[in-house]
Amino acid sequence: MRPPTNGMAVASMVLGIVGLFLFPLFMIPNILAVIFGFVALNQIKRVLPNTIGGRGMAIAGLVMGFVGIALFLLLIPFGTFEFRFGNLD
Repeated sequence: MRPPTNGMAVASMVLGIVGLFLFPLFMIPNILAVIFGFVALNQIKRVLPNTIGGRGMAIAGLVMGFVGIALFLLLIPFGTFEFRFGNLD
């Protein structure tokens, strides 16, 4: 029988997916995905070893959260340029 999945790991993965679709608008889901991913990995590794699963989901949420944050930070200069100078055509 498989151990139950950590709820924080599921939340991290879901928020990472949502954050990838919404990264141009907000960064909150991405930040929460990273936080929940780290908490889930800590719980799985130290607090509840071999009694709870979801390590892969937590890692996926972490990766997607960091990718969403990086994409958001890369778009800031382009958005600022467009806002300051408008359409240059």
